[in-house]
Formats: sequence, C-alpha cells, structure tokens
Amino acid sequence: SPSCVSDNSSVRHSEKQTNNHDGGPTELYCPISHELMTKDPVIAADGLTYERAAIENWFRMKIHDMEEAMKRLNTNNNLQREKEIVRHGITSPIHNTKVANITLVPNTNIKQMARDFARKNA
Repeated sequence: SPSCVSDNSSVRHSEKQTNNHDGGPTELYCPISHELMTKDPVIAADGLTYERAAIENWFRMKIHDMEEAMKRLNTNNNLQREKEIVRHGITSPIHNTKVANITLVPNTNIKQMARDFARKNA
C-alpha cells in the first residue's frame, strides 16, 4: 500500500525517464506507488494516470490536511502554514498544482497494456 508524505511536498518523478521497473514503459507504472497498473488505473484531473488506491489515498490525505488546517485556523487565524494548506487545496501529487476536482475516470487502455506487459514479462 502506498504511503505519502503528509506535507506540501509533491511526489518526485523523473519525467525524462522513459523506462523503469523491469524495463517497462514509465506510463504503465503508478507515479505514486511505482507499481505496474494492472488493478484499477484511473485518470485524475491533472491528466495523469494513477492506480486508484494510490490516488484515492493521496486525496484522503490532502482533504484531511485541509480539514485539520481549517480547525486550527478557527482558533487562531494567524497560522501561516495552515493558511497555505487551505489556499493550495487538493494538489496533484506530481505537479503540486491545485486539481480542479477529484473525479477519477477508469483508464482501460493502460490497464490492458500493463496486463499485457506483465503477461509477456512473467
């Protein structure tokens, strides 16, 4: 199960890298968990594909961080870090930019490609 750092840093990923993990194309691996996306890959609002469990975990963490920051701001409106967390909202784990929504769309093409790759390289 993926673990994410609970701060404002984004998950680092080399976009110049074309292959990784067992020689497979980078696009077949979740940029959060780094696992081959054979289970339930989804496209998020940032345009990237993630394994559903990993991106849902990321969104839950960001929502939790925002809720906690808002609670602290209700008692002390001068907390700059909390203001930043709320201002940034829910962000992309790769680009660290605010996402328009948390809607996830299944990416059946990546799923099939990842499964084909796994089968050929078993």
